[in-house]
Amino acid sequence: MLAWLFVDLRVKGCLETNVKNAGPPTNIITFLAAWTAREVLALPIWMYAMLGDEVTWRGNRYKILASGEAVRLAAA
Repeated sequence: MLAWLFVDLRVKGCLETNVKNAGPPTNIITFLAAWTAREVLALPIWMYAMLGDEVTWRGNRYKILASGEAVRLAAA
């Protein structure tokens, strides 16, 4: 995890120094809080997506079938 953090810090540093319009540099505390939140929430979000069988897209609800096909559900 530390190696992953250091790689992300390096990418952040490169983006802040090499990309025009990258926005103001973020301080290390803000970055660490956001990075930690992203890492902690990644697994629960992935599990929610993989275990669910309904998708909302453009205001419509769809059920995902075992074949991968999406069937639009009737509006409530």
